[in-house]
Amino acid sequence: MFALLHGPKWFKHPLELAPLRWLGAISYSLYIWHMPLALLFFGYFFPYIHNRSYAVQYIISFLWIVIVILPFSVLSYRLAEKPGIRFGEYILRRMEKQKKLPDVIQNEDTKIGHIDATTTQDEDITMIAIRAVQ
Repeated sequence: MFALLHGPKWFKHPLELAPLRWLGAISYSLYIWHMPLALLFFGYFFPYIHNRSYAVQYIISFLWIVIVILPFSVLSYRLAEKPGIRFGEYILRRMEKQKKLPDVIQNEDTKIGHIDATTTQDEDITMIAIRAVQ
């Protein structure tokens, strides 16, 4: 991780390419759905191709990934994850407007200060920084 953040440009540049960033965006959906869909493939379709050569098995497995698993993951990202992220951002904005965040941190009857909360948006990621101010 340190090498990616502070390493030379030639090391970081390939990982900043659009296809890898897209794959990173859908990576959670891909992680969640790859195993159930792979089990579906191996349970129902693989028995029909198990007597074929390894090359044919590999090509058909790869096609299953490209034709079924990737599109399913993209749909899951767009229909479930992205709206969930937007809803979470909406809730945070609403809480900031209504000042639902506590004004004071109490520690054994000692007033430490108030909470300063800020949000920053970096493409698909929203970060919240909360710090106690005296």
